[in-house]
Amino acid sequence: MEPLERVRGEIRRSPHEADEGGECILKMDRLKLENQILKRIRRGVDVSQNDNDFNKLALEIFKFQYERNTPYRGFCDFRRQTPSSVRHWKEIPAVPVEGFKEWNLCTFKIEKALRVFQTSGTTKE
Repeated sequence: MEPLERVRGEIRRSPHEADEGGECILKMDRLKLENQILKRIRRGVDVSQNDNDFNKLALEIFKFQYERNTPYRGFCDFRRQTPSSVRHWKEIPAVPVEGFKEWNLCTFKIEKALRVFQTSGTTKE
């Protein structure tokens, strides 16, 4: 039996075990987060930014990436910085350059990537 979790009154697959059926719910979560990010960007740089609002969004992004990116989750767990322990965006662990050389750091199946960007600083030679 597949792992399930109850979120906001609905039952869905654990994000760690999503298949094609669970992918639909993950896409809705991603689109919701994407809309929040775009809304913030559209406000522009000249608009006063509330640190509490930014912190809330940054922590949501961190939680999303932690739940859906296995290498990143392992890195965070090793550093003991998880969504349950991090309280401010400045505490969110940043991946060192070496991490980009070693792992596919994405929240979706790599086969679904539309583009891959590489630089001389992160390309594994």
